[in-house]
Amino acid sequence: LITLATTNENGIAETTFWDVGDLGTATIEAFVGDQSASVNVEIIETPAIESVDLTVVPMILVNQVTQIRAECLNNLGEIPSDGTLINFSTNMGYFVDAEGNAIGTLYQTTIQNGIATLNMNAGTESGVCNVSAYIGEVIATESITVLPGNPVNMILVPSTDTVPVNGEDVLITAE
Repeated sequence: LITLATTNENGIAETTFWDVGDLGTATIEAFVGDQSASVNVEIIETPAIESVDLTVVPMILVNQVTQIRAECLNNLGEIPSDGTLINFSTNMGYFVDAEGNAIGTLYQTTIQNGIATLNMNAGTESGVCNVSAYIGEVIATESITVLPGNPVNMILVPSTDTVPVNGEDVLITAE
């Protein structure tokens, strides 16, 4: 695979090397004019994910936004590589981006320093919400109790237009 890379103001050129899945030694070569340099890179098997630990708040109100946090370790007890993909799902509410825009009930993001975070809006219904985070076959699920909030609007409908108070009829009006 040949790619071109432009040097920066310090004369350094950078590019990303992607392996095709073969294990072993890869030789990466760089050429500038008649000059060249090479480096050997050892490609090893990516350790499998061993655990996903999901942290959620136990109770929130309807329409409240909360952070969901997943911490991951591989089978060597180390944090996975930055950029490892992790999936989140919820059966109530929806995930939101940093501006609060809905991004769905299923969302894929990446791990940085072994951690992935995502914000979730509880939605408009109370009940028990199950949130899951998973990488491959390794899954963690936690429950969040979504409590009803205070009423936003209340409508009072009297059975008659007047109500007796101290023996006199009083007209009920709403403003």
